[in-house]
Amino acid sequence: MGSSSTPQPAIASSSAAPPPPPPVVASAPSSSQHLGLLKGRAAKGAQPNRPLGKPLPVAESAGTSKPPVFARANLARAKFWAKDSPIYAKIMTALNEPRIEASFAATLEVNLGNIRKNYRKGADKLGAHVEAAAVIKADAYGLGATTVAKALMQEGCRTFFVARTTEAIKLRSELRDEDHPLADTVKIHVLDGLLAHVEPRVLVEYDISPVLNSPAQAKRWSDHAANSPTGKLPCILQFDTGMNRAGMTEAEAETMIAQLSGTAGPDAAGSLEQERYAGLEVTHIMTHLAKAGEAAPRPGEGNDATRQAGETSQAQLARFETLCQHFPQAKHSIGASSTVFLEPAFHKDMVRMGGTFHGQAPFEADTNPLLPTITLVTSLSKIHQLKAGEGTGYGLRFTAHQDMPVATIPLGYADGLPRRAHGNAPADAGQPEAFVLVEGRYRAPFVGATSMDMSTIDLSAVPKAFHHEGARVTVIGPHEASGQGITPDHFGDSEGTNASELQTKITSRVRKTYTDQA
Repeated sequence: MGSSSTPQPAIASSSAAPPPPPPVVASAPSSSQHLGLLKGRAAKGAQPNRPLGKPLPVAESAGTSKPPVFARANLARAKFWAKDSPIYAKIMTALNEPRIEASFAATLEVNLGNIRKNYRKGADKLGAHVEAAAVIKADAYGLGATTVAKALMQEGCRTFFVARTTEAIKLRSELRDEDHPLADTVKIHVLDGLLAHVEPRVLVEYDISPVLNSPAQAKRWSDHAANSPTGKLPCILQFDTGMNRAGMTEAEAETMIAQLSGTAGPDAAGSLEQERYAGLEVTHIMTHLAKAGEAAPRPGEGNDATRQAGETSQAQLARFETLCQHFPQAKHSIGASSTVFLEPAFHKDMVRMGGTFHGQAPFEADTNPLLPTITLVTSLSKIHQLKAGEGTGYGLRFTAHQDMPVATIPLGYADGLPRRAHGNAPADAGQPEAFVLVEGRYRAPFVGATSMDMSTIDLSAVPKAFHHEGARVTVIGPHEASGQGITPDHFGDSEGTNASELQTKITSRVRKTYTDQA
């Protein structure tokens, strides 16, 4: 190449290279975006078709003997991200440096050992004749679907549910990429079923079984089964028994049952309606309980004792059992996590556990029989001395009634904290107080509205020895003295949400670490 102030990459070719195209001007991603992109790609290996914040160059004009520019760019990126590339090794080394890891403002510590113990506890409650499936949708509630799935496989889990087709593909692909011995044997079901824009062949390619929620989904899946060697494809049928959210309605169920049994009579073309769903291999039928958490404890029994389901759940059970009579060859599943702790009539052939192995309370937050699985920690970043009458945060929604120390922590709604607008003001009486633990012991309530990148806490009850930048702050985790601390359920209650929403919204700005001591 000729001399230039901007060196151009050499492109191998049998002929002289044409002049390089003018540089593409694009806004560069921020350093945090670069770090996230680099780390994600480094963890996955080569992903050559996604440039770092820049569009691919426009293809060269027709007639050239060289590959198009975008093809050469893809080849260059493939070499760049190859795991034996010295550049890849340098990136991995940099990203794993303690000084880089320590740059995160907050850390989510995930206890895989407790996840495994909670799964075992749930499976033991169900008994050997009931399958304990695992729901790992939303990236296993934000903790990493493949990582959690592999931990649960060690405990014997062989059936997984996700919500989206893309989640199912990602799980199967990552297990295959890692050459996991169970990569092609575990069952993966997608709760969305077969959405209108999803091609059935994609599910077949990745050995994914849909939970069919409507007659239209069932018809499309059955039609596609004609392309399979056996003429049938496995699926789960979901029926709505009272939640009015997903699954076939009572009227749709009646029609489908008649068509499956061949009692609906000839259609306009003269063939039996039974042929409409001839391609379905119904492995399970399922429904979902609307109020599984409403169950009264028996007096004098422990937190992990079996409970009596409430009236709504009992009514749903009765409707579901009527449906089960029409599918004697299929397995039946009525419940999810709280169902583990209901009477055996609700267990059926399979329970779809999710919150159970995450340690979420099946009923009341204070009666949780499960082990905690996450700890969210950060540190004090700035100390302020408020004078009486001064406010803090956007809108100054909290006003100090006396001189008081407050501190900011580098954790806001962009990191996953709920956006609090009320600020623990006196007008919010009746709502549980949201707080953190400074140095794992000292209660410090949130004050003021939550910002995108930070929150403010009251240090009045914290010894002055810990009024300094860098003091450890536990947002979710145990109290170092009592062990009780702040669970996701307690924190969710104080913020007007629940443990699942709180956990799934923790973003990539928070570093995740894993321990596994079961």
